[in-house]
Amino acid sequence: MRRKGVCWAKKIVKRLGQFCPLCPSFVPHLHDGENGTPDRLNQPLDRKKPSVITPVSTGDLFGLPYKMTERILDVIEEASWHIFATLTKAPQLAWPFKFPDNVWFGTTINEQADTWRLDITRKRVLSKTWAIFEPLYGPIDYDLSFLNWIVVGGQTGPTLYPKKEWVQSVVDNAGNVPIFMKSNLRGFSNRRESPL
Repeated sequence: MRRKGVCWAKKIVKRLGQFCPLCPSFVPHLHDGENGTPDRLNQPLDRKKPSVITPVSTGDLFGLPYKMTERILDVIEEASWHIFATLTKAPQLAWPFKFPDNVWFGTTINEQADTWRLDITRKRVLSKTWAIFEPLYGPIDYDLSFLNWIVVGGQTGPTLYPKKEWVQSVVDNAGNVPIFMKSNLRGFSNRRESPL
């Protein structure tokens, strides 16, 4: 059962509104210097030091209009020295796109009912895949050993903490996959593994 909370992205966007007039409206747009938006789309091309970059961090890359997603993926392919960690709740919308090898394709899982997203991710031939279990609302019974990385966290805020057995269910199904436990998991081990 889903628990309602305040969307963390809406909190962040209030702050971002001072930089971009379109962000507070949640209207799909690019930060490409058009319509008063900051010009950030090509910043990865200027950054020469290899970095891990999360495109569309307060939204869903695959919830954007097709042409916008295509433009972002073009920059990702050109900036091949960076790793781009995408995250989606709609992996089925990613099928039309071709991903360069520097994309880590991630999906969000909150509870067992969301594991269909893992089915889609597993079927896709990708070089790197990961999943974030945040906020975790229940136990997970799914073989996660095909993933390259797992992140587990509580609700941002937080008003709801996952039960220890829920977190343990993810660990038990992970096999040898590196697991990163976010700091908002009160009372859990400080497991901070990274494949990078």
